[in-house]
Amino acid sequence: MFAATAPTLAKGKGYDRELIKRMEDASGKPATTAATAFVDALTRLGAGKIAIGAPWSKTMDKSMVDFMETSGFEVVHSEVVGFVASIELGRVGPEQAYELGLRTDRPDADAIIMPGGNWPSMSIVERLERELGKPVLANNAVSLWAGLRLLKSGDSIAGYGRLLRDHLTG
Repeated sequence: MFAATAPTLAKGKGYDRELIKRMEDASGKPATTAATAFVDALTRLGAGKIAIGAPWSKTMDKSMVDFMETSGFEVVHSEVVGFVASIELGRVGPEQAYELGLRTDRPDADAIIMPGGNWPSMSIVERLERELGKPVLANNAVSLWAGLRLLKSGDSIAGYGRLLRDHLTG
């Protein structure tokens, strides 16, 4: 599992598949990326319109929006915090991720995605889903979900949103 979203998007759509192939060739095992996991999870949930709440800069956000749109999703809104250095991001608490999730939501969004592996957003997913009434997908949660599916582990994981609780099997 390559859980870093931003580097996966560096070379546009299709680069995630190139990275997956390189990891599988090197390891002899199934592999995936966080960006690919977002696409797979949104497809699994039937979400067509999304809002993106990202910790990084507007420049980096363009790559994420482009990737999601070329992957077949309509991005109805995108909100960023503006962090440039990952080290800064790792020092921020989950409340800032929660506030970003609230600002990101739009009535016409089927789901909210929150990329960024060093962004402490996984712990606030359940809370946001309860308040917003829609799926919220955090980078580390979709990475864990995709990894467990590759391992064919169907156990439910409570406390981190509907994706890990209700969609590990099948």
